[in-house]
Amino acid sequence: MPRCYATRNDKGFIMNKSISVFISAMRPRRINQRPIFLLILLLAFVGFCSMLNSTIIEINQNGGGDYFVIQQGISVAANGDTVLVHPGRYFENIDFIGKAITVASLYIMDENESYIHSTIIDGNQNGSCVKFISGEQNDSVLNGFTLENGTGTPFQQGNHDLLGGGIYFLDTFAWIRNCIIQNNVAYDGGGMFVSATWETGFAKPKLSNCTFTNNHAIFYGGGVANLYNSSIEFDADELCNIYLNYAALGNDIVDFGIDVEPMEVYIDTFTVYAEDNFFFYSETGSTISCLNYKIEAADQDLFVSPNGDDSNSGLNENEPLKTISFALIKIASNNNTIHLAEGTYSPSSNGERYPLNCRSYVSVSGAGIEATTLNPENEFEVFKARDFENSYSLSNLSLTTSDDAYAESAIFLMQPNNVTISNIRIHGYNRKELSLASPAITDALHLPTSLYLNNVEISDNVGAKAASFGVIEDCVITNLIVRNNTPHYNSDTVSGGGIGFGGHPDYPDRYNYKLINSEITNNVNATWEWPYSSSAIGIFDRTNLDIINCTIGNNVVEEADGGAIVLFGYDIDLNIINSILYGDDPRELYLADPYHIDEPCIVNISNSLVMGGEEDIEYGSTNVVNWLEGNLDENPLFIGDGDYPFALSELSPCIDAGTTDLPAGITLPEFDLAGNPRIYGETIDMGAYEWSPVSAEEEDIHNSSFTIHNLRNYPNPFNPSTTISFEFNNEQNEQARIEIFNVKGQLIQELGVKNLELGMNEVVWDASEFSSGVYFYKLTSGKDIVTKKMLLLK
Repeated sequence: MPRCYATRNDKGFIMNKSISVFISAMRPRRINQRPIFLLILLLAFVGFCSMLNSTIIEINQNGGGDYFVIQQGISVAANGDTVLVHPGRYFENIDFIGKAITVASLYIMDENESYIHSTIIDGNQNGSCVKFISGEQNDSVLNGFTLENGTGTPFQQGNHDLLGGGIYFLDTFAWIRNCIIQNNVAYDGGGMFVSATWETGFAKPKLSNCTFTNNHAIFYGGGVANLYNSSIEFDADELCNIYLNYAALGNDIVDFGIDVEPMEVYIDTFTVYAEDNFFFYSETGSTISCLNYKIEAADQDLFVSPNGDDSNSGLNENEPLKTISFALIKIASNNNTIHLAEGTYSPSSNGERYPLNCRSYVSVSGAGIEATTLNPENEFEVFKARDFENSYSLSNLSLTTSDDAYAESAIFLMQPNNVTISNIRIHGYNRKELSLASPAITDALHLPTSLYLNNVEISDNVGAKAASFGVIEDCVITNLIVRNNTPHYNSDTVSGGGIGFGGHPDYPDRYNYKLINSEITNNVNATWEWPYSSSAIGIFDRTNLDIINCTIGNNVVEEADGGAIVLFGYDIDLNIINSILYGDDPRELYLADPYHIDEPCIVNISNSLVMGGEEDIEYGSTNVVNWLEGNLDENPLFIGDGDYPFALSELSPCIDAGTTDLPAGITLPEFDLAGNPRIYGETIDMGAYEWSPVSAEEEDIHNSSFTIHNLRNYPNPFNPSTTISFEFNNEQNEQARIEIFNVKGQLIQELGVKNLELGMNEVVWDASEFSSGVYFYKLTSGKDIVTKKMLLLK
């Protein structure tokens, strides 16, 4: 048993193991004041007998102490004792178990800060480094440690979300002093999480001279999260530092929830000088004051590369930053863009942190769908944003995840306001549980919101719906491809399928969606709980949806009734114009009986091909289907193979069968999904593809002994320049000619390639002087000729 005696002072409840150590700890700062020193010595002897009940328990990994493990010392300690920890790295997840004790490093002996850095509680990726969950008060003190590599504690047993990577507080008033909390991760509160048991508890820990840095929260509060009937007391004299943490909401501090008290946050060093929701998010009226800051915001575009360095300036392509997350911290919210070089951005490749927090008035743009890939390698989103972030854009990216990662979604946007997503591919996601989180999702409350999608592909994902757009007042989607998304059959609730458009029965206003020039094909939905389901599009209460020039085909509902398009609920207005619905099982359109018979659903169909015609539409006794002029019930004669199997063959009845008399506010894109002009001839075709005598992927090879391979251009689409690359496998040194043609077949520019080399060859085409549109490039070398298409988007 420990045999040492101790007492406490006001510098951190110091507990010392002998009279000599006690005197040393109480030594005045000016050692030449001998009378004061003698007085303290006298008081020490007088009080010695009263100290017999206070004990020091020494923890030393190298021997010579009472125990090797901190938690063992806590377990045997009595109220008033000190667990004194010698330097070392302690791989533990300690719990104060309700005791009024001090756990301290040797820092309390002489305030030597080196002890803080050398005495480490390492959570070992196995939970919170330190827990206070048993009603501890301010006489429970942690003093003089570094806490790192913690991963959090579940709020309730079995809860998937881990909270408080470094420190977890529940219903406690404990005191943290002179500690560094760094390199921890949790769902909420990467560095520290504070909360109380709902309705019954309260928490208010105290922080003095602590530093929170480089902690990561998946959602709330990278540094500190204060939620639910709780508050934090920040020492106004011994100031804390909170900087360069990262989270999807509130990088450094989050303060909101049920019955949370406003806080006065006193900080020596913060990430930025100005108060900004991106770093400090409070819904309680808390205030923050800081003396210093780490980052001077860069009010200009920044450049990022997987091969960069976050210590670079990031101000040009030659000095790129390494991580997108750090660029989001550094950039000013003032219509600036983060440019991503080609390559993969993932935790293992460049230390990227996910989810990325979208930031107001900041665009994130990659080098192209084929060039820039974002991969979180885990179950978290790539992008996650709250309602106060607005007017941002995401473009020219591929979003995916690891094969064995059960990801919730790729993009989760809450109440998107003036948000644009363009030239994005989302693929390879695997979601084993049904949830609202899907490869691309917006789920909002009733607030003015707007979202614009253009040239987005969501393909080859497993689990929940490909995309859900919830309660959005203005959503325009153009050139969307939703293809080959299937259920996860091993989940408790099987789902899958295409996309959902959500209104809400509790909100009386209408929600307006426009789906234009899009393809939704080969998706499968299955359910074991609902009597009917949608495989392509699900539409919910109080929604207006216009489906214009879309191709919907070969989608399947398993284990239930339903159709490709299903209307759930009431008061839905659906317009289908210039569209093709063909080959879906069990039918193309299903209208469930509305909850309120006086608010039926109304569907208007015109100039569209619908397999089975009006007779095959299930719409109950109350809903209304208006079968208008120009509709067909025929085989659309799709091409059936290649990159665009749902493009029209030259004999298709859908050619020139559409109308350009469209509802107000509908703007057709300049090009269809294959890059052909959207209108060819005198009128428009049905579906998402315009038939053209010029093949979308023409390849003209005149010589069987072909020496040119893998001709491609990247990025594609591009603006304003693109690199044309190809492989040459002839040892004879030849020259090549690259000719650029417009969509009319007119030669507009010629690029020379001299002295071809074995292997890869490249040439750059600068299209700054040309307008947006489809162009063709023809490579000629000897008798070898190859022609391919590219798309310039300005």
